[in-house]
Amino acid sequence: MSRSPLRRLGIAVTAVAALTLAACGGSADSGGTTAASDQAPLAISVATSAGSVPGLPMIIAKETGIFAKHGLDATVITNLRGGAALLSALTSGSVDVVAHGVANIAQADQQGAKVRMLFPSSIGIPYDLVVGPKFATTPVATNGPNGWQDTIRALKGATIAASGPGTTFDLVLKSLYQDAGLAPTDFSNVNIAHGGPELAALQQGQVDVVLADPGSVPNLINGAGGRVVLDLSKQGPDYASQQAYSGLNATEATLAAKPQLTERFQAAMKETQDYIKNPANLKEIRRIAVDVSKIPDTPELDAALTAWPAVLTPTFTQAQMQTTLDFLVRSGQLKPDPAITPKDLVAPGVLSS
Repeated sequence: MSRSPLRRLGIAVTAVAALTLAACGGSADSGGTTAASDQAPLAISVATSAGSVPGLPMIIAKETGIFAKHGLDATVITNLRGGAALLSALTSGSVDVVAHGVANIAQADQQGAKVRMLFPSSIGIPYDLVVGPKFATTPVATNGPNGWQDTIRALKGATIAASGPGTTFDLVLKSLYQDAGLAPTDFSNVNIAHGGPELAALQQGQVDVVLADPGSVPNLINGAGGRVVLDLSKQGPDYASQQAYSGLNATEATLAAKPQLTERFQAAMKETQDYIKNPANLKEIRRIAVDVSKIPDTPELDAALTAWPAVLTPTFTQAQMQTTLDFLVRSGQLKPDPAITPKDLVAPGVLSS
């Protein structure tokens, strides 16, 4: 049976469309879009801190192939020490994405550097203050709105390993000291690399206190006789436990130059968070933490990695972001004018209602 002219035309049109799509390097799917894995990989460089649990997500995305799955050819840089070095690398264009705190990108925005949060990381500040022998009598903070203040007052004059002056941690510590009735100059903040260097500094008395992530705490306790005196996410003031704390950030210039970056990166990091939250992946996450990120291999590391997913979030609410901004203005870390709103600091898809 011969085909009708209309049917022959339809077949021809379909064939032309298929050839055109193939020539453009795409593949048809049910939604009429092209999967990221079918497109040319987008080369990006990302920087995060080695030796700490909060610095793991982008390392995990690289090691598990999640970046590649979502069309990202990522180079991961882990040798930049401290928040200031990370932010400088980002704003200079040396790297495309860095892990950094909301406080620092808000300050950068007021200074004219248009940094945008590309994907959230954590709510609350998941760090502990661990004291060494010189401050061994420091009282342990108690739960309650002011149960942390006696602890901070006892740390007057301490040298604290907290990524150095001008970092997110420095800003938080200054606020804690001020709110406890001390001056923001009543402590010294030094930049010590996470992991072994922090341990050696506490052992040798080069620092009195370490502001440590959960993965480092057991090593500081077992190796240097350290003692946790304050868990900021549980015993700190509300602005420490309820704020939109950190995320993965890019500049407006990078997002404009690489228009595929936002969608691909957000999809990759959402899958990474889901991977981290799946208990079946704990063994592989632990391997990456120890072998790649060089987090100390201690029996307590499993507990730290198991507790970590509780602070991870794929979006920030506007209220959480506003809590952070209000705290920064109140503590003098941001100028009240020009005012910054939550939407000023984020890429599309970051904020929920």
